[in-house]
Amino acid sequence: MAAVLTLPLLELALLITAGRVIGVLPTLALLAAAALAGGLVLRRVGSARVGAVPGSPARSAPPAGTALLVPAGLLLIVPGFLSDLVGFALLVPAVRRVLAARLGEAVLRRVAAAGRIQVVPGQVVTGTAGEVRVTDVRVTDVGHPRALPPTD
Repeated sequence: MAAVLTLPLLELALLITAGRVIGVLPTLALLAAAALAGGLVLRRVGSARVGAVPGSPARSAPPAGTALLVPAGLLLIVPGFLSDLVGFALLVPAVRRVLAARLGEAVLRRVAAAGRIQVVPGQVVTGTAGEVRVTDVRVTDVGHPRALPPTD
């Protein structure tokens, strides 16, 4: 909760300081340039997703971390130098890969702690919805009477 209040105040303080140091117009120009860059990132991500629409030409699977391009673009659009710094950092492929791996590990730790999902690459689950190839996780117990049974 404190971060929700502190971050905007810090952004505002940085904007005021930048306005005093480099001037108001250069500060606004930097914010506008970052917002434009964010819009271009989102546009590029959106146009890349068009190939994923059923019936369109097949494209290769996106590399790990490309999902972080959307937050990068949004952070660049939001006015403020801290959000821009994080947004530009997310544009670096190595940063995205590391962050995606860490986020994936955190999700798997939480799931493992809950004891409900086991990671089993390549398994095939058959249920009322048909056959599904699971590439990352397999649901073993969701506590719902219509859940698919484990495939051990």
